[in-house]
Amino acid sequence: MNRSPDNGTDSGCNVVVVSDVHLGEDLLPGASGRAARDVALAENALADFARHLTRARMDGRPWRLVVNGDMIDLMVVPDRRGELPIARTSSVAKERIDHVIARHRGVFEALARFVAAGNRLDILAGNHDIELVWPEVAAHLAAKIAELAPRAGSADRIAVRPWFVYEPGLCWIEHGQQYDATCSQEMHLAPEDPRSGAVVDNIDYASIRHLGADLPDLDSRATEAWSFGGFLTFAASRGVGGFLRVFASYGKFVRALFHARGLHKSVRVRNARTRMHEDRLERLAETSNVSAGLLRDVDALKRPPVTMSTRRLMGLLMLDRALVCVASALAALVAWTMLPAVWAVMASVLIVLAAWGAGTQLAKVRNPDNILPLRLAAQRIRARVDAPFVVFGHTHEPVHEALPTGGAYVNSGTWLPAIRPGLRRAFTHVVMRRTPTGPVCELRQWRDGASRRYGSDEVTPVPAPVAPVGPVTPSRAA
Repeated sequence: MNRSPDNGTDSGCNVVVVSDVHLGEDLLPGASGRAARDVALAENALADFARHLTRARMDGRPWRLVVNGDMIDLMVVPDRRGELPIARTSSVAKERIDHVIARHRGVFEALARFVAAGNRLDILAGNHDIELVWPEVAAHLAAKIAELAPRAGSADRIAVRPWFVYEPGLCWIEHGQQYDATCSQEMHLAPEDPRSGAVVDNIDYASIRHLGADLPDLDSRATEAWSFGGFLTFAASRGVGGFLRVFASYGKFVRALFHARGLHKSVRVRNARTRMHEDRLERLAETSNVSAGLLRDVDALKRPPVTMSTRRLMGLLMLDRALVCVASALAALVAWTMLPAVWAVMASVLIVLAAWGAGTQLAKVRNPDNILPLRLAAQRIRARVDAPFVVFGHTHEPVHEALPTGGAYVNSGTWLPAIRPGLRRAFTHVVMRRTPTGPVCELRQWRDGASRRYGSDEVTPVPAPVAPVGPVTPSRAA
């Protein structure tokens, strides 16, 4: 196991992890009132939680709050004209960050006060804010939060990180999108096309940009779960005009993904991205005090994006089944043209049965390995690092599972109470600390003004409050 020093941590901190806040999701053009309500609930709850952590410490130790990816939904924040920019570039990302901070200033002020009280804040890049891997964008977000802090010196306790937080002997934390082929990047630390500086499209972003914006009632984030018949039924339910609009949007979606496929196949682009990724990985190894060899080992566990494989891309886009339908129709036309009516009927029946069988088989094998089970990824990481707890986000599913080799895979779930998973499974977080008897990890939920064990009413024990910073309201029950 690697026992390098952690990446800028103070081992005297207790660690708390939240993920998937998705601030700015309410700004998606055409977003529903429900989306605005969900984001408002997430914002207010996170501000309350930050104030709670600011006032109260566990065992007298300061907190290290890790926002484990997808804090700001840079995928869906529009430009100044209210439209989604075609390219996700550095300048666009900074503009979007400013837009979200202005929209949700209260939660960022609460986080700034949390840091000013002597605590640490780490923000990790996720798939919805992958732009945070770029140093200039990360620095912009950190500076904007530091500007809101009521005390000088807070900037030193704010870090926006491109990949992970590692505390040897305690935890390895990363968002986890690299183990999901619909959301991963071929080069995690170099997600951009070097010629344009724009993030290379994957299934995740292309679906939101071309389907989510045009068709807000379509669940564009569940592309891997779509069925061919279900999609056709959805399109047909919208009438002739709606049907044409659905397929126009779908056409743009397909075109964007095959453009990304072309970038993967370009030797020049891949070589340039590989060099950028390696350079950034080497610099990350230096600044995080984690060996470059270990980072390469963990990076090798990722799931290549679907857009790297024409076969898998055709399957996810359901183009393979569309080709079966077209081929079947042509075969039936030939049969009715060339054969007597009786034989044409028999041939048509056989063609339909063959098409049905082919479609069924294609549905069974359609992208069976898009998502590397995070439990398996955690187990593999656990074998490489000195950390009993491997913590992911991304799936929105709160999990605490023991690993067969010792330690545990933990998923912080989601802070956003969207339609799925809903209020009962939102606001989940992970609390980790070192004790005289060994490291402890708990999956908890912020509910009714208190942090409770997930699935129970037990409240976090807090021995004594710390002095508040600035004007605050009385603390609710801890």
